[in-house]
Amino acid sequence: MSGPAATLRAAPWSDLVHDPLFAMGYGEIWRDEAMALSRDWDGGECHAYGRGRSFGAFVRDYEGARVPLLRAGTVHPRCLVLLVLAERCGVLP
Repeated sequence: MSGPAATLRAAPWSDLVHDPLFAMGYGEIWRDEAMALSRDWDGGECHAYGRGRSFGAFVRDYEGARVPLLRAGTVHPRCLVLLVLAERCGVLP
Protein backbone atom coordinates (compact mmCIF):
# COMPACT_ATOMS: atom_id res chain seq x y z
CA MET A 1 0.00 0.00 0.00
CA SER A 2 1.33 3.41 -0.90
CA GLY A 3 0.15 6.97 -1.31
CA PRO A 4 -2.56 8.64 0.76
CA ALA A 5 -4.12 5.37 1.92
CA ALA A 6 -0.82 4.24 3.44
CA THR A 7 -0.37 7.60 5.14
CA LEU A 8 -3.84 7.47 6.67
CA ARG A 9 -3.34 3.89 7.83
CA ALA A 10 0.12 4.52 9.31
CA ALA A 11 -0.79 7.66 11.27
CA PRO A 12 -2.49 5.96 14.27
CA TRP A 13 0.34 3.42 14.44
CA SER A 14 2.89 6.21 14.39
CA ASP A 15 1.20 7.87 17.36
CA LEU A 16 1.19 4.57 19.25
CA VAL A 17 4.80 3.65 18.46
CA HIS A 18 6.03 7.13 19.40
CA ASP A 19 4.32 6.89 22.80
CA PRO A 20 7.14 6.48 25.35
CA LEU A 21 5.03 4.21 27.56
CA PHE A 22 4.23 1.90 24.63
CA ALA A 23 7.96 1.74 23.84
CA MET A 24 8.76 1.15 27.52
CA GLY A 25 6.33 -1.79 27.75
CA TYR A 26 7.64 -3.22 24.47
CA GLY A 27 11.25 -2.96 25.62
CA GLU A 28 10.57 -4.58 28.99
CA ILE A 29 9.38 -7.75 27.29
CA TRP A 30 12.74 -8.06 25.53
CA ARG A 31 14.65 -7.44 28.76
CA ASP A 32 12.48 -9.98 30.64
CA GLU A 33 11.47 -7.33 33.17
CA ALA A 34 8.39 -7.48 35.35
CA MET A 35 5.56 -5.02 34.82
CA ALA A 36 6.39 -1.57 36.13
CA LEU A 37 3.01 0.15 36.34
CA SER A 38 3.01 3.44 38.22
CA ARG A 39 0.20 4.58 40.49
CA ASP A 40 0.66 8.04 38.99
CA TRP A 41 -0.39 6.94 35.50
CA ASP A 42 -3.90 7.57 34.28
CA GLY A 43 -5.97 4.98 32.41
CA GLY A 44 -4.66 6.02 28.99
CA GLU A 45 -1.06 5.75 30.10
CA CYS A 46 -1.62 2.31 31.61
CA HIS A 47 -3.36 1.24 28.41
CA ALA A 48 -0.45 2.40 26.20
CA TYR A 49 2.05 0.64 28.46
CA GLY A 50 0.00 -2.58 28.47
CA ARG A 51 -0.36 -2.47 24.68
CA GLY A 52 3.42 -2.17 24.38
CA ARG A 53 3.91 -5.23 26.56
CA SER A 54 1.25 -7.16 24.65
CA PHE A 55 2.81 -6.22 21.33
CA GLY A 56 6.28 -7.19 22.58
CA ALA A 57 5.02 -10.61 23.65
CA PHE A 58 3.27 -11.04 20.30
CA VAL A 59 6.43 -10.13 18.35
CA ARG A 60 8.57 -12.41 20.52
CA ASP A 61 6.22 -15.36 19.97
CA TYR A 62 5.46 -14.69 16.29
CA GLU A 63 8.76 -13.36 15.00
CA GLY A 64 11.23 -14.83 17.49
CA ALA A 65 13.42 -11.74 17.28
CA ARG A 66 13.08 -8.13 18.33
CA VAL A 67 11.82 -5.81 15.62
CA PRO A 68 12.68 -2.11 15.88
CA LEU A 69 9.70 0.16 16.40
CA LEU A 70 11.15 3.05 14.42
CA ARG A 71 13.43 3.67 11.47
CA ALA A 72 14.48 7.22 10.66
CA GLY A 73 11.71 8.62 12.87
CA THR A 74 8.88 6.67 11.22
CA VAL A 75 7.31 3.31 11.98
CA HIS A 76 9.65 0.54 10.85
CA PRO A 77 8.02 -1.33 7.93
CA ARG A 78 8.23 -4.75 9.61
CA CYS A 79 6.83 -3.26 12.81
CA LEU A 80 3.90 -1.83 10.86
CA VAL A 81 3.10 -5.26 9.38
CA LEU A 82 3.26 -6.84 12.83
CA LEU A 83 1.08 -4.11 14.36
CA VAL A 84 -1.64 -4.77 11.78
CA LEU A 85 -1.33 -8.53 12.29
CA ALA A 86 -1.45 -8.15 16.08
CA GLU A 87 -4.57 -6.00 15.79
CA ARG A 88 -6.27 -8.57 13.54
CA CYS A 89 -5.37 -11.32 16.01
CA GLY A 90 -6.94 -9.32 18.84
CA VAL A 91 -3.66 -8.64 20.65
CA LEU A 92 -4.03 -4.85 20.43
CA PRO A 93 -7.52 -3.92 21.57
